[in-house]
Amino acid sequence: MKLIRDLFIKCPPALMLLVIIFMAVFVTMAVTSRMSQLEADSSGPRGSVILTIVAVPSGTTIDKSMVEQARLSEASLFQDAVTSMPAAVGRTTVHAIPIHAQVREIDLQ
Repeated sequence: MKLIRDLFIKCPPALMLLVIIFMAVFVTMAVTSRMSQLEADSSGPRGSVILTIVAVPSGTTIDKSMVEQARLSEASLFQDAVTSMPAAVGRTTVHAIPIHAQVREIDLQ
């Protein structure tokens, strides 16, 4: 303890201020990270769904570059949402699907 006290007594004020700021930023980042992790874990059950990466016009055959698999909360999933890549890739759209939208069975042939 005396070593730390002696170190801070001999330390210039500007350096001491930088150490205090660094410690405050570190603690803030650690707490924020932990809180967001807890929030993500407690947001309820999650389900897998296929989302579009680009806007897909009607009559287009879907390929892997147009869609991605994501996990969303169960409450935000449509009942007829496509939940796997093989179920979406290679199928033709009946309706236009906007960007970042869930791919639904009603949109596909």
